[in-house]
Amino acid sequence: TVAADEQARVVRAAGAFYACPRSGPSRWLTAAHGNPGPSNFQLGAGRAVFADQRCAGPAAPCDTRIVVTRLADGHRFVRHTFARAGHVSAIAISPHGALAIMLRAPAQLVLLDGHGTHIAAAGPGLDAGSLGSSGRTVYWRFDGRAATTQLTS
Repeated sequence: TVAADEQARVVRAAGAFYACPRSGPSRWLTAAHGNPGPSNFQLGAGRAVFADQRCAGPAAPCDTRIVVTRLADGHRFVRHTFARAGHVSAIAISPHGALAIMLRAPAQLVLLDGHGTHIAAAGPGLDAGSLGSSGRTVYWRFDGRAATTQLTS
């Protein structure tokens, strides 16, 4: 089990990742490939969300796709692609499906919500390991101080 909440869990089995709701069929999410591959699985709002990073080579820049799968019908789509972006260190999902994505190198907190795609915080003072959420509120640390914002539907 790589992620779980009260409604479902994400498991790795037979070279792939699956979302397994408590009721209903399991949903295939992605193959378990390297380079560096899928990571940061999160569940919420009836969805499974993960980052899928793909690099052209060892020294080449990487693209990271934020992939969403609706658990009810298995519909899978790419919510956003970060071209030549750093590693995703965390994902938070609101009760209505809005997302906060924490990136490393360059350190950025990107919100994907009802206002579109926008950067909430960026710079060397951003603690890439500090993203958390409660409901629609996301929080993080910047220059050692707590900061928050609200995700919109």
